Amino acid sequence: MRILLTGGGTMGSVSPLLAIAEELKEKDNSSEFLWLGTKNGPEEKFVKEAEILFRAIPSGKLRRYFSGWNFIDPFLIIAGFFSSLWIIFKFKPKIILSAGGFVGVPVIWAGWFLRISSLIHQQDLRPGLANKLTTPFA
Repeated sequence: MRILLTGGGTMGSVSPLLAIAEELKEKDNSSEFLWLGTKNGPEEKFVKEAEILFRAIPSGKLRRYFSGWNFIDPFLIIAGFFSSLWIIFKFKPKIILSAGGFVGVPVIWAGWFLRISSLIHQQDLRPGLANKLTTPFA
C-alpha cells in the first residue's frame, strides 16, 4: 500500500507520524511511504533516518498577527497545492496521513481534489489552524 505522510515545521507533527509509519511497516513490509514536508524544517533529517522518501514542497503559514510574510505566504500555499497535486498524481497513494502543521494544508487540499482519502492525527486538546482548515477535506 502506498501511503503519503505530511507534517513538519516542528517536531510536534513529525514524531507521531514516524511512529505510525513504523507500526505500519511492521504490519505490512510491502508498504511504500512518501513524506511531504518543509524545505528547511527539522523533519527531513528524521524522515530520512527512518528510511522514508522525503520531498520538500513550498509552504506558507497563515499567521494571526501582522507580518510581512502574510503577503507572501498565500502564494507559497498555492504553489504547495500545485506541487502536491503533481506529486500525489505521480505517487498515487491509497491514503494521506497528516498530523497538522502548515505544510499539511496544501497536501490535504490537493488530496481532496484528486479524491484521495485523508486522515488527520490530532494529538493536541485544541486543533490548530492547519487542522481546522483541513478537517472539512479529510
